[in-house]
Amino acid sequence: MANDLQYVITLPEADEIMSAQSEESVEGYTVENIELEYESIDNIELARKAENLYGSDRDLSFEHAILMKKTEWSRDTTIINEMINVPRRSMKAIVMLFTNKTRTGSKEYANPNIEKVRVTEECVPNAVYSQGIPKTRLYEEARRLFGTDEISHQTLTSFFKDKKFALVIDLRTVNDSNTYGNGAIIQNTQSGILVEITKKATTANLVCYMFVLSDGVIRIANGQQAGVKY
Repeated sequence: MANDLQYVITLPEADEIMSAQSEESVEGYTVENIELEYESIDNIELARKAENLYGSDRDLSFEHAILMKKTEWSRDTTIINEMINVPRRSMKAIVMLFTNKTRTGSKEYANPNIEKVRVTEECVPNAVYSQGIPKTRLYEEARRLFGTDEISHQTLTSFFKDKKFALVIDLRTVNDSNTYGNGAIIQNTQSGILVEITKKATTANLVCYMFVLSDGVIRIANGQQAGVKY
């Protein structure tokens, strides 16, 4: 079954993760010693039991994450519209990370001064909150998705001020990370999901990285991968 799996690794451009010194340019970089590790069972009896589990049809659930798009936001723009028009059986969340166009560090994320977020889902306005997601709810939405008391040990203050900001639009119907398939069903890709963001002006141009998180299923039949759905 492992021979049927394909791994696609997309690496960012050099200037997206490295900052050059004055009057210097970033030429590029190389990545070495990439390895894939698999767990193995040495006990024959346990190996047979595991093999029997995959001898018949079986579904394995997983979380699928994809970088949907990267866009540049002008520092003077106050209204941003972003469209997500991919079909999904269960879209869990939309996550946006922001950096200044000119970065000083690979782990620094900018706060784009968002005031409110409105979500239209397949032509249904205010699909997440009846009046849109206000600025005061942005931290709670992120914490709700990641399921921790604090997001990577980030407090409310550090989330907004210490370059760790992330915009999370949680599309699940149940706040339970162990529940599968409770995300938004996107079938009409012409309408899809429209995210309207109202923000204040910023001091620099921003780059927005938009990720889509979905529930996925790997279908196993006769010990072989029979398909992937998400």
